[in-house]
Amino acid sequence: MSFNLNSKRLALWLAAAIVLVMILWALGPVLVPFVLAAVLAYALHPLVLYLQRLNPSLLPRVACVLLVEVIALLAVLGIILLLIPILTHEIPLLQKQLPALLDRLAVNANPWLAKYGIELTLDLASLKEQQLAT
Repeated sequence: MSFNLNSKRLALWLAAAIVLVMILWALGPVLVPFVLAAVLAYALHPLVLYLQRLNPSLLPRVACVLLVEVIALLAVLGIILLLIPILTHEIPLLQKQLPALLDRLAVNANPWLAKYGIELTLDLASLKEQQLAT
């Protein structure tokens, strides 16, 4: 079996892609803050430019950036403060309904999975016991 030049290139590119994915996977926890900062900078940059164009003599670029960052942080904080009471109310309700939802899942999913040759056995009794114990 002989490889031509194109298949060798393809194998090389595939190996390089696999190595790159493995490096990114290993560096994921380190890279997340940088990626998040880049996304925020990309999303908030137009607002900084708009504020800077309004009155450049009154608002220098640094002040515009700080103002946009403070507004963005307050918005995120407001959303979090709105979600916390909702989640503290909904999570106990979900815990009470989880056994019935698991029963429904087993009844509906098992025939569908059986059509594709997948046999899934969930020990629903132990899951229910664990859920009710918490």
